Amino acid sequence: MKIQFVTTGNFPHVGGKSSHIETVLRGMREQGHECRIVSYSDISEGRKNVATLKKLAYSPLRFINFDIYARKSERIMYQEFKAVLKAKLSEWKFDAILAEDPMAAVIASKVNKNKVPIVMVMHSYFGRSMGAIKKARFAVSADYFKRQKEEHLESLKVIAKLIGVDNRIKEECAQIARERGFEIPVVSIENFVDTEKYKPTFSEEEKEQLKKEYGVEGRKVITCIRRLCDKNGVIFAVDAMKNLPDDFVLLVGGDGDCRSEIEKSIADNHLEQKVRMLGSVNSEEVIRIYNISNYVVVPSITVNGLQEATSISALEAMSFKLPVIASSIGGLKQMIEDGKNGILVEERDSKAIADAINKLDNSPEMYKTIAEKSRADVIEYYSYLAGANRYISEIKSVLEK
Repeated sequence: MKIQFVTTGNFPHVGGKSSHIETVLRGMREQGHECRIVSYSDISEGRKNVATLKKLAYSPLRFINFDIYARKSERIMYQEFKAVLKAKLSEWKFDAILAEDPMAAVIASKVNKNKVPIVMVMHSYFGRSMGAIKKARFAVSADYFKRQKEEHLESLKVIAKLIGVDNRIKEECAQIARERGFEIPVVSIENFVDTEKYKPTFSEEEKEQLKKEYGVEGRKVITCIRRLCDKNGVIFAVDAMKNLPDDFVLLVGGDGDCRSEIEKSIADNHLEQKVRMLGSVNSEEVIRIYNISNYVVVPSITVNGLQEATSISALEAMSFKLPVIASSIGGLKQMIEDGKNGILVEERDSKAIADAINKLDNSPEMYKTIAEKSRADVIEYYSYLAGANRYISEIKSVLEK
C-alpha cells in the first residue's frame, strides 16, 4: 500500500505523538509499504516568516480578546499548511491518508483531489488536549475550547474510520460519533515502541563515561522525560526528591510551559544538587540517558478530565528494563500491573513516588523481577511491528469496502 501521513504539528519533535508517527512509519516501511508524511515542518521558512508577519498584524488583539487572536493565528497556520499539503499530495498517487489529528483530517479533506479514504488517529479527546497542554501559554476562555471542539468534530464528516490510542479515547469518540449521527467504525490500537531501538546496549565502562558527561557519577539516576506541561505532572517528580537521599539525582528531559514553575520549585526547595534540567532531548539522547538510568518516573495527572493514554514514554522505559513508577490513571493503569512490571502510585503524590523508589532500592530481587518483566511485557504486547500490522489491517479494511 501507499499511505500518506498528515499531521498539524512539526515532525519530528519531542513528544509522544511524534514518537508514535516515527514508529508506525518504520513498521510499515519495513513491511514493504510506501509511506510519506506532511507536517508543519514542510512549511518553508519564507512562508513561516510571512505567517509571523500576518500574526503580528493581529497582535493588538492579545490585549483585547485573546480568543480571537488565538483563532486568527491558528487560521493563518492552517492556510499555510493547506497550501503545502495540496502541493505534496499532487506529487504522488496513494491509497489512503492517515491523519494524526482532527485538523489534519479536516485540512486533508479539502485537498484530497482523488477522494481516497481518510483514517484518523486520536491521541487525545476532542477539544480537550489543548486545555491541558497549553493552559499556561494561551490565556483563552472556556468558550475557546468549546469552539475548538466543534471545529475538531468536523473531522467526523470526512473520515472513513477512527483509531483511538487507548480504549477510553475510543469509547468517548464512539459515543460522540453516535450522538452526532455518524456511523463511523471506531477501534483502538494502543501505542507501541521499537523494542530493538529501546534496549540497554552500553557497557559498564561506557555508562561510567556517560555519567561523567552528565555530572552524575556515583549516583543513582532517576529519569523523567516529559514535555513540561500541566498534565505530565513533572513537578511531582521534582518534589519527590525532597524525600530521597542525596545519592539520588533526577534528570528531567523536556521543555514547555511549566518550566519556570518547576525551576522555582527546585530553587525554593534547594534541590539544585539533586535535579538536572536537560531541556529538550531527541530520541538518541533519550537512549543515552536511559542507559545510565536506574528508575523512570511518569507522574501524569488528570487535567480538565484528560488523562494519560498508553504512554509511549513509559513503554520506552519499560523496554529498557527500567522500573517505572507511574500515576495510577488512564492508560498507565492498563499497561502497568502494580508490583509486577512497574509501580503505580496515586497521582499528585510526591511522597508516594519517593516511597516507591526507596522500596525498590531496598529490594534488589523485586527490582530485578520488575525490570525483567517490564521488557518482556513490552515485547509481547507493544512491539512496533505488531502495532504497525494492526494499522495496516485497519486501513485495508477501509479500502476493501
